[in-house]
Amino acid sequence: MWRRWTVAALLLSFLGACAWGADQTSVETKRKAVFIGKLLRFVEWPGVEAGEQRPKFQFCVAGDSFMSFAISEEVHGTTVRGRAIEVRTVWRDMDVTGCEALYLAESAKGMSVKWLQKVKGTRVLTLGEERGFLEAGGMVQITCRNDLVQFEVNLQSVRSGGLKIDARLLELAKGVTQGGKAAGEVR
Repeated sequence: MWRRWTVAALLLSFLGACAWGADQTSVETKRKAVFIGKLLRFVEWPGVEAGEQRPKFQFCVAGDSFMSFAISEEVHGTTVRGRAIEVRTVWRDMDVTGCEALYLAESAKGMSVKWLQKVKGTRVLTLGEERGFLEAGGMVQITCRNDLVQFEVNLQSVRSGGLKIDARLLELAKGVTQGGKAAGEVR
């Protein structure tokens, strides 16, 4: 009998710890989604005029349906230069056709280079979490530290993709690099 209660108590404590971890993950995911929703307002895609009759803006998330859902919830009802945002999950690098923003979640770890090569030189804003993302050619690296979302920008990648990021956003970046070489802290 004593053994049953001990096992039950251990299981309950484990489930509580798992639930707490899931809550922490969902809070971090939500924070990143809020940040991404706001970041899109400060990026300019050339050749796209405000109110232009074009299909929905395609925001793709590589391999993370939870992040797709969080971003979708955050951007619901908002637009990019007058175009409604459609969020979709992509599972293979071949599925990125039509994407105008591509978020490489932590679950895409180790595959970032492959995904980035697929969209290199195109007008696709690339965002990612993996260490070394900017050096691999990514545009915006997002991290969470001490409950704060922080980001760094690779201006060379942004420019080679033909995109522009508003200077006001760059001032808030933890760092700005020129092709993997730090351009210094921007504050």
